[in-house]
Amino acid sequence: MRVISGAIKAFGDLKYWLSDLQSSGLVESESNAKIAAEQLKNHLTVLAIRFPGQVSKIHKQVDSFTISTLKAVDAYIDGNRVLANSLQSKSRRNIVAVDATLTRLNEKIRQDSLSLHNKIRQEHITVSEQLRIEGVQAKKEALATFETATTINVSILLAATLIAIVFTWLTLLSINKPLAQITNALKNLAKGDLTVDVPARERRDEIGTMAQAAQV
Repeated sequence: MRVISGAIKAFGDLKYWLSDLQSSGLVESESNAKIAAEQLKNHLTVLAIRFPGQVSKIHKQVDSFTISTLKAVDAYIDGNRVLANSLQSKSRRNIVAVDATLTRLNEKIRQDSLSLHNKIRQEHITVSEQLRIEGVQAKKEALATFETATTINVSILLAATLIAIVFTWLTLLSINKPLAQITNALKNLAKGDLTVDVPARERRDEIGTMAQAAQV
């Protein structure tokens, strides 16, 4: 946008100084017109990369406008007003053509810039939405993994607790049953029944030792 704006301004300056040259004939006006023409040329060189056809037409119109204006100045100086007016009329047609082309280019560049801005904005929204979806999905996956791990840990804990309960129950059973049998045998021995067979004497633990000691 800066390039086309610069070209429009440079052409405006060129028109102003050439018009001033016609009315004043000052060398300064001619010098400023040359500076404006050079600036316009530089901007058009950049624009030619994208719009070679349009810029070529602008160059031709600007050259025709400049030549016609300078010839009109000479014609006025020579007192040939008819020729001068004819050349001025041609210059005005050139000005209208250049202004129209620059205006179309300006609008084209503005529309392209707006389209590019909207495209970038849409891509940004698309990327943001994709990142949001991926974030939600990652969160769901992390939560599912956590729930799975929690379920497994709880299952392991329950299984370990159940195993511990069963083991404890079996251990108590292996102790309580022989003790009850030995207790009954001792009661019978206390009653004088020496024929009582004390159980669990074959065990290789404290209960077996107790049973062996109780056997008469």
